[in-house]
Amino acid sequence: MSVHTLIRCAFSAALSLQATLASAEPENGWWWNPTENGRGYFIETTSGLTYLAGYFYDTDGRATWLSSGGPNPDPYSYRGTLQSYRNGQSLFGQYRPPDSAVDVGPVEVTFSDDQHGTIKWPGGTIPIERQVFGIDEEIPYIPWVLGLVDRPFRPETGWWWNEAESGTGFSVEMQGSNLFVVAFMYDGAGNPIWYFSAGPMSTPTHYDGDVLLFANGQTLNGPYKLPSSGAIGRMTVDFAAADDATITITEGASGKASVARARNLSRSTGQKKAKPQLPRDNLIFRAEDMWPQWNGVASARLEESTEAGTSGTFTSVEHLDFDLHWV
Repeated sequence: MSVHTLIRCAFSAALSLQATLASAEPENGWWWNPTENGRGYFIETTSGLTYLAGYFYDTDGRATWLSSGGPNPDPYSYRGTLQSYRNGQSLFGQYRPPDSAVDVGPVEVTFSDDQHGTIKWPGGTIPIERQVFGIDEEIPYIPWVLGLVDRPFRPETGWWWNEAESGTGFSVEMQGSNLFVVAFMYDGAGNPIWYFSAGPMSTPTHYDGDVLLFANGQTLNGPYKLPSSGAIGRMTVDFAAADDATITITEGASGKASVARARNLSRSTGQKKAKPQLPRDNLIFRAEDMWPQWNGVASARLEESTEAGTSGTFTSVEHLDFDLHWV
């Protein structure tokens, strides 16, 4: 067998190994029904855990949310209990833990592939699909694998929180250069409520955009209804790393806001440190770890031995060892 054949075999084995180790799962992030613009679902499956939330509206028009999650051996089929929380931290209030969860009913999510699925909950059966709000630029993997350029910065998609402020947090996804964030927390009366901000990143690690409050949209059981919205403040996000960020929300709408609801006195949430909530298992490959974004090294060790032949020639023997290193 030639050296080139050995190398081809080694790399084929490497790709087969990665395909075996890679954990196939539906795409994490924002899902929706395109015919029901104004409400959506954030779904993450990581390290054998599935967590999801539905963002929609109460019968009084207020934005509200329900969540469900826990261990799940099959990322393509989740069954759990929807839960509602109350009396937690408000947007500009001091931290307080929410009351114990109240069960609302069963929820089941099944996926036909990585970008299409169906959710069954007390509101009925709804077909859902991955929401696309930005185009990821294809960057050849060889330059950053070889260290010729920096690997493109990409914050981790998923549930983010400050572990000292359990009960509130952020649903975060970046597609292309666009960031999509929903802050889930509670209003002054203790009701669950959510706030939305989305738009292009100012730099690869900094975001600044309006915070919108949606209202009067589709309820859990009701027919489709387009919600209204207004800007209530500004959000900045500064990423120190793909899994480390500082998020600040300041009261006051920007001049570009179509509905001005700013107050005279500015308030701020302060600088909240946020990290992904679900633990990452280094033994599980995620989508961004799969081919063609594979990073490996094949090294060869050559030993040469010689012996005199009857005709005065020499014979060389090559011993080849291959090590595969995964990053």
